[in-house]
Amino acid sequence: MVALVSAPLLVTERSERSTVRLWALWFGLLGGPVAWTLQLLIDYPLVAHDCFPDATLRSVPTIDSLRLLLLLTSAIALAVAVLALITAMRSWRASGGVLADARTDSTDEAPPVGRVRFMALGGIFASALTILGIVLHGGFILMLAPCR
Repeated sequence: MVALVSAPLLVTERSERSTVRLWALWFGLLGGPVAWTLQLLIDYPLVAHDCFPDATLRSVPTIDSLRLLLLLTSAIALAVAVLALITAMRSWRASGGVLADARTDSTDEAPPVGRVRFMALGGIFASALTILGIVLHGGFILMLAPCR
């Protein structure tokens, strides 16, 4: 006697589509890391210019409010990263369990739910880690003297 055993499918095709916008997925995934990168790319030259040796003549005048500029870039980067985290969390909630009502104002086809959930979860992790990096970088600016 032969027993017939069928294994469940490992990958199933789902015809459901998500209503999450593609720009929201990409902003949630890349908004935090791009903000942190820009913060570092802006802060480093500002500090390097301010800490240039005084014996050498500078062609550009010094920046009197260096700490204020550094804190401003940190605050803007933190705001963008928090917005990216909120966007990723909303995308995660919109794609989970019950799908939202289908919108007909878009002519392009919406991505599958699994891809939306994957990108949203990646955005949550990426934004949370970059928020931590931005806060640590901004904290070091407050605690340490830039030229030492």
